[in-house]
Amino acid sequence: MTRFTVLLLTAIALLLYCEPVLSQQPDTVAIVANRYTISFPELMQFVHDYQYYYRYNRNISEAADSALSDMVLNRLKIIDFFERGFDKDRRLLQGMMRMLNEELVAEYYRVHFFQKYVNEEALQNEYRQMGKKVVYRQILLRKPEGASEGSLDSLRSLAERIKMQIDGGADFSYLAKRYSGGWSSVNEGSLVSPVNWKQALSWNGYDTIFNLPAGRTAMLKTDKAFYVVQVEKIDTVSVPPYSEVREDILKALSEKYEYVASNQFDQMKKHIVDEGTVRWNEDGVKKLLYWSNIPDFYRSVYLDTLENAISHGDNFLIMKYSKRKVDLAEYLHLIENVLILGKNPGLKEDDLKRFILEAVRTGKIAETARDLGLEKDILNPGTKDPGLENGIVRAYDSRMIEKRIPPVSREALRAFYEENRSSLYYQLAKVNIYALVDSSRSRFEAMMKRFELGVPFEKLAHKILVKTFIRQRDGTIASYLSTEPPYLGKAAFMLKLYRTAGPIEYKDTSGGKWYALIKCMAVRKERQLTFADVRKTIANDFADYYRTKIAHSVARQLRKKYPVTINKNVLRQDLSEIGTGIQL
Repeated sequence: MTRFTVLLLTAIALLLYCEPVLSQQPDTVAIVANRYTISFPELMQFVHDYQYYYRYNRNISEAADSALSDMVLNRLKIIDFFERGFDKDRRLLQGMMRMLNEELVAEYYRVHFFQKYVNEEALQNEYRQMGKKVVYRQILLRKPEGASEGSLDSLRSLAERIKMQIDGGADFSYLAKRYSGGWSSVNEGSLVSPVNWKQALSWNGYDTIFNLPAGRTAMLKTDKAFYVVQVEKIDTVSVPPYSEVREDILKALSEKYEYVASNQFDQMKKHIVDEGTVRWNEDGVKKLLYWSNIPDFYRSVYLDTLENAISHGDNFLIMKYSKRKVDLAEYLHLIENVLILGKNPGLKEDDLKRFILEAVRTGKIAETARDLGLEKDILNPGTKDPGLENGIVRAYDSRMIEKRIPPVSREALRAFYEENRSSLYYQLAKVNIYALVDSSRSRFEAMMKRFELGVPFEKLAHKILVKTFIRQRDGTIASYLSTEPPYLGKAAFMLKLYRTAGPIEYKDTSGGKWYALIKCMAVRKERQLTFADVRKTIANDFADYYRTKIAHSVARQLRKKYPVTINKNVLRQDLSEIGTGIQL
């Protein structure tokens, strides 16, 4: 499935929420800048997507708190991004231009094609139709298998004559019995299953029946039969409130008109570039094809390759169409801003040509959408698109954090080392171990017997845990980069390299008893590092230090600048309802 197909489906799904939210919803866990909300389902999706649940050792409460804090900060950055007018800086947006232009194309499709058929007025009209049920009867004339055109014309003429007779007052049941040909009672003029609003959306024939007045007839056809139908009566049925069925109506209308709208959209795209006017420069295409088949060309080296060729006067022509052209510079613009080829092993010439045509068409539609003002509906402080959210946050960080990191010089690094030698550059003792743990004493003892018989540590179990511990200056031991208590830390620091220890018994925070066998895999001694020791890493340390410091300052300023309300009661209530056995 292409990204554009995904975007189209997403655009359709978003219509479920096309009505503006004017009040706080019951599951709102945060309100940012008195306007933008974060719902509990959105929070849980964020927890899942970025694996907070596992970062916090399956503690859903801690995971949710941390994820919500990050979501709020991201939203604050997005709000401030627009408040500062950064959205007008196209260079700052460069990193997300492809995504933005694809979103613009999807929005153009949604507004100018899909919403012609699926909109609020259409939903309301369909809701008014839900209150009726059409009772009808039919005469069915099956098409014989392998019938000639002449035979089918005769059968069609018969159906038309039957309809004319019924319209003239002939008895429907009599004609049904005469022409039914021995088919089931449904073809003998009896009533068939009534047509409701949903069936009317599924087939044009049902739609015709559904909209006929009582007593009226119609002739219908399918690939297998001709039908003569007559509406017997129209019954009224009760329907739920609109708010309860709106989603069902939207889904039904979407299924009916998605193909129609997509087909019209595709036809429009073909008219953007009339392939009858396209003239390819085969030498240019072959050269571009050679580059495109270089492994990872579009991941790493395309920019240098194309810019180098252009700067040396090799801006060769690729194609012409309708008095326009795509040369190498235009191609670079297209892949930088519109579409880019991914991994395509064995890319063929026709594949490359189709890609170029698609990129040109996509770029033209994006330009049109932008000219029509649709960008504001996509690129705005309230965007909920994860890709755009991440892109905006990255752009904001590049301007507000990365550009404020002090320049690196030898003097600056030396001063940084002296300021941090006793903290950052004091190397704490660290040990890495493999651990085999089990809560069953019998299983663990069986494993220990195998170990004592000479089975290698690494072959005792399918799952081996990797744990790292550090020893602070005051002698306390802590798990490294983990919130788990250092259950095995003391035993780990007593081991020499590649030695084992066990069985070790310990209780976790829940009081459960565990048994462990451990093996020391790496040991680092405690010592003061010199400037020479850290010369290869200190530049990164320098940047990371100031990046973190500036990021914390920016976060404080944002929270001071814009109000944030956290609905802790809602969050705790929703967390309690999903329970501790959540699967994320």
